[in-house]
Amino acid sequence: MLTTDHILALVAQSLQQILEDSDLELDAPLGPATLLNRDLCLSSVEVLELFGLLDVAMKRRLPYDLLIMRDGQYLSELSVSDLVDFAFRNQQHLQPPAHAM
Repeated sequence: MLTTDHILALVAQSLQQILEDSDLELDAPLGPATLLNRDLCLSSVEVLELFGLLDVAMKRRLPYDLLIMRDGQYLSELSVSDLVDFAFRNQQHLQPPAHAM
């Protein structure tokens, strides 16, 4: 079982991959309070890419629909800590492992 610190490192690594080609200059280093939309300006496609990269890094497929929907509505914002906590709680989810494309 992965620790939250390990998952945080995987999320940060995945975000770095996504942000490599952007000209975004962060006001602060990536951390648990970093917001995917407001702070990193990630599009919905980039968030899906982040989910895919995290699945591959963790070698499992997480049920992200449980993360991004509340009461039938899509959340407008997620923090890095939201994603890390979700991945930690759901890492034993019984879906087949993700494979690199």
